[in-house]
Amino acid sequence: MSKIVLNIVCLLVLGNSLFAQSFQEKLDVCLNNKLKEYSNYEYNIMNMPKAYTSIEINEQGDFKLSGNLYYIPVIITNKQSSVKSYIQLRVKLNKDVFCAAGDITKNTNFSNNDIAVKNIDVTQLKGKPAYSLDKILTSRSKLFIKSGEIIYEEMLSRIPVVLKDTKVTAYLVKGNLEISLDAVAKQEGCPGDIIAIQTVNKKKYNARVVDQNIVNIIE
Repeated sequence: MSKIVLNIVCLLVLGNSLFAQSFQEKLDVCLNNKLKEYSNYEYNIMNMPKAYTSIEINEQGDFKLSGNLYYIPVIITNKQSSVKSYIQLRVKLNKDVFCAAGDITKNTNFSNNDIAVKNIDVTQLKGKPAYSLDKILTSRSKLFIKSGEIIYEEMLSRIPVVLKDTKVTAYLVKGNLEISLDAVAKQEGCPGDIIAIQTVNKKKYNARVVDQNIVNIIE
């Protein structure tokens, strides 16, 4: 009798082991699809149910990534019922990010020479890296960036098309009449910004930046 019980226990353990192996194969396929944006990844399963008949990935569920934890929605079935739950993974997700090729001073317009690339585990980052090279090259540095430091979105600012103390053409609309005035910008600004200007006869206005050294006066 004891041999029969032992055999049943062994079969149950073997069964769960085979299910776990089958689940991991399905998990690998799922992760290869879900994590395509990363150059490579590693994971450890943090929790698995101790007893179950089957476990399936719930493709309609919510896959959640929080730092280095990835939550996989699953459906766990035993003899009595099926329940929706999550399997927790600890992950490393490697991706190319842009970093400073050298020290970059504040208010520097980025060029290709300022930018290098390195591959790192992005789950450890505290901010949002700037992944668009085009965006970086059409921005300037909001602050000093140390050589080798990752370039984050919050480090970028738009390049102004009007600089402080430069001459601008200011347009003033009165009814159907449009008047152009020569003025000096008292602030820098990007398209859409409201800046202070002063005309050659010392009149001060607020104006909306339109384009390179062109503004519309706001009355």
